[in-house]
Amino acid sequence: MLIRNVGVKNLTAKIGRQLVVWGNHRMFGHFDWNNIGWALDGASLNYKVSKTITLQAAWLRIAEGDCGGAASGGCGGSGQPAGSSRDGNIIFLRAPIKIAGVTVEPAWIWHDGGTNRGKGLAHNRPANQSRHTIGGRATTKQTLSKLRVDITVEGYYQFGEIGNIGPTAGWF
Repeated sequence: MLIRNVGVKNLTAKIGRQLVVWGNHRMFGHFDWNNIGWALDGASLNYKVSKTITLQAAWLRIAEGDCGGAASGGCGGSGQPAGSSRDGNIIFLRAPIKIAGVTVEPAWIWHDGGTNRGKGLAHNRPANQSRHTIGGRATTKQTLSKLRVDITVEGYYQFGEIGNIGPTAGWF
């Protein structure tokens, strides 16, 4: 559901399943090349401060839907009942700003949890993780003697923690 001018002019709210695409799809994208893309459920806010500044915030869940019933292993284990979800939460803040023909997009992303397919840290997306990602992207389009050039610089730093899961966990 998309609601424009939610109580405040230029504030847009989106609630439910949504597609999140940032820039060149490095952090968030629809991943056309992948067999299985991410489905994100949650709420996002977009506030257009001025013609050059936008503020964005969201709480999303990665709805992978890979948690079957008890017969298939479900999402049970580590004290969670089968059928419960370990899909991760994502919270982000982003502020795209246009300055003298350059778009600067600083961002902070917090991600907790994952689907925990298998035991231990050697498996993908452990459920007991908390990661922060900070960074951003700057992009511009310039003409160099009749040649149109797109210039993009993008960089992120990630920090956080991943804890052990059960007796078989460890560093591999």
